[in-house]
Amino acid sequence: TAHSIDLPEVADFMELTLDLFWRPADILSLQWSDFSEDGFVYAHIAKPDERRMTAYTDLARQTLARIRARRAAQGRISPWVIVASTTGRPFATLEGDTPGATEQDVRNFRERWKKVQAALADTFPEAKQFTPQDMRDTAMTLSNEAGLSTWQRMARSQHSDPASADAMQAKHYGKISREIHHQSAAKMQAFFEARGLLR
Repeated sequence: TAHSIDLPEVADFMELTLDLFWRPADILSLQWSDFSEDGFVYAHIAKPDERRMTAYTDLARQTLARIRARRAAQGRISPWVIVASTTGRPFATLEGDTPGATEQDVRNFRERWKKVQAALADTFPEAKQFTPQDMRDTAMTLSNEAGLSTWQRMARSQHSDPASADAMQAKHYGKISREIHHQSAAKMQAFFEARGLLR
C-alpha cells in the first residue's frame, strides 16, 4: 500500500523491519556502510547501546536495490538508507532517536505513516492503531510461521537471552496461527514416522 500511494520510504522501512526485526529507530538509523557484502548488517543499535550484526535476506537485498535505483534517478546521495526525499536527512520516530534527524524529520515520518494508515483503513480498520513498532511485532509473529527457533529469533531481534526472547514472544507476539499448527503437526508426523510408530 505504501508503494501504491507513492510513499516508498515507508515501504522501505516496513520491508527492512520485516527482514531484520529491529526497533524502528535502529532501522531508520541504518547507513549504507552498515550493509556488508558478506550478507550481514553491522550497525550500532540503541538497545543495548552497542554494535551488533544480523544476517539479511533477499527481501533486504531487493529493497536496497530499489532504493539505490530510486536515488540514482533522483540524483540524490545520502549516507542513510531511508531518508526523507525532500531533505535528504534520515527519518525518525522520536526526536533524538535517530542521529542526524530533526523534529521536522520526526513529523515527516509520522505524516507519511498516517497516510499509509488511512489508505489501509478502508480494508483493514485496525490499521488505524498500527504503529511503526507493530512492524517489529509482525516480524516476530512471522518468525513463528517460518519456524525460527528461539536462538534464531534472538539473532534477528537482538534480544540478549533466551528467557527474555521467549517471554517477549509469548507476551507480545505469541499468536498461534493455522500455519504454526500445520508446522507442528508436520514435525510430529516426521518424528512418528522416523520412530516407526505409524503403520
